[in-house]
Amino acid sequence: MRIGTYINSLIEQAMSKAFEDPQFSFELALEAQQVAIELNLEVERGKALFQMAYACRVMSKHSEGLNYAFKALEIMKKEQHIQGIYRAKNIIGIIYFYYGDLTDALENFMSALDLVSETNDINLKTSILNNIGEVYREAGEYEKARVYYEQALSLALELDLKFNASAIYLNIGEVLYQEGKFEESNVFLEKGYLIVLDENRLLEQGEAETKIGRAFVAQGKYIAAKETFLSALDKLKSVNNKYYMVDLLMEMADLDVAVGLSPLRNLNEALDLSILSGIEKKIVKIYENISFYYEKKGDYKSALEYYKNFHLKQSELEASNLSKRLEILSVEFNYYKEKSENLKFKKLSEKLERDIDTYNKTLENVKAQNQSLLKESLYDELTEVYNRRGLEVSYQDLFTTMDEILGSVFIIDIDRFKNFNDTWGHVKGDECLKKITESLNKNISQGILARFGGEEFVVITQLKTLSEATNFAQQLRKSIESESIQAEKNADKVVTISIGGYLGKLTKDNLMKHIEEADKELYIAKENGRNCISVREEAK
Repeated sequence: MRIGTYINSLIEQAMSKAFEDPQFSFELALEAQQVAIELNLEVERGKALFQMAYACRVMSKHSEGLNYAFKALEIMKKEQHIQGIYRAKNIIGIIYFYYGDLTDALENFMSALDLVSETNDINLKTSILNNIGEVYREAGEYEKARVYYEQALSLALELDLKFNASAIYLNIGEVLYQEGKFEESNVFLEKGYLIVLDENRLLEQGEAETKIGRAFVAQGKYIAAKETFLSALDKLKSVNNKYYMVDLLMEMADLDVAVGLSPLRNLNEALDLSILSGIEKKIVKIYENISFYYEKKGDYKSALEYYKNFHLKQSELEASNLSKRLEILSVEFNYYKEKSENLKFKKLSEKLERDIDTYNKTLENVKAQNQSLLKESLYDELTEVYNRRGLEVSYQDLFTTMDEILGSVFIIDIDRFKNFNDTWGHVKGDECLKKITESLNKNISQGILARFGGEEFVVITQLKTLSEATNFAQQLRKSIESESIQAEKNADKVVTISIGGYLGKLTKDNLMKHIEEADKELYIAKENGRNCISVREEAK
């Protein structure tokens, strides 16, 4: 066998193994490169470097892949090998895309498109057009995305490139889904699905069925969605693809919520798979979804735990992404430095300035979002005091140096608030709640005030004697009565509150138990005719 043929054989084997066994693919391409270097075969060396870059991309070793792709590009430019140039530019664009650098990704894809248009390599042209569509989709420019997807689809159908066509159909379906055009989305998803069904590609079938099922959920077609998801589940289990399995389980969890079931089984399974496979972005999203679910259920302790996990993992992911971006910049600087390309250095400096500016803007947005998220997660939207989750967090903050303190817990209920809403309507009811909150706030100089739910509030103070606690509760009761909020039409009755209080040793993990003790006293206050207080000291 001639040496050139042997090298090309290694590269072809590396190409065929890229997705099945990317590490083996890399080793085959590395061997091809070493032989090419020994024999001074530059084009073959460039092809081998390209394949090494491709294998690295599959293994998510993006900075290494970019390094090999740059070297391949340099060789192909020197040898004036047009196909090698646009193939290298395409893989460089893909790596930039995966790093979220859409500007450089688009620049490389467009450059590759100009070159490939001069050849008959329609297969790769189709892929490049699809890649450009992906950039615009990621940027939220859906109309531009569809323009390039449709060009790619036209070429794929013209040359009967079935697998390419199926991927493009699915991408168009995805864009239409993002635009809220669910029925139209399903038409394209079904077309892509039929192709992969005919080709007996189980992985792609499972991916397509996941997207089709998701569109069914959005349309309220829950039975069809369930059947489609279960079919996808069988296929993805058979090929053991954890990444697409996580997507499917998350969509199945959304279906559970839509039909009133608990999503936890599917979310926890998705979380286990994500952790096992190191799919960081999914871990962040799943933690967030589980936290929201527990919050809606009223299990604020569990919600808080997952919320903490969500923020910790999100911070870890952001740090990791920044580290990877720096790796990419290091590769770029080294490449252009070796070539002494001053113009490129200038461009890279401009890019660095742009990245820093973008990062700073992103950081400001994140800070603003975090503040908003913190307010949403800890504060009641209507009254702007703590909600149950905020109550739990602020209560835990009381125990920074000890697990037990002496204090008082009060639960406050607006008397006959249902009658108020029936008389004046819910808009006036909301105004009443806000006015009562303002009044309570004015009279709580030190302590925690939270809306516990509906017309109930909880107050926690560190008042240490029964007389102090009783006087405090009376002060709150009188402050609301003095607001003179009319309770009924054509009557002199005003809105009042009843208060139950508990004074004793408060422990870090027993907030609900202490509230229950205060609630027993609230019941007594109500039984005594409302607009009353009842405060009890823990037996010593």
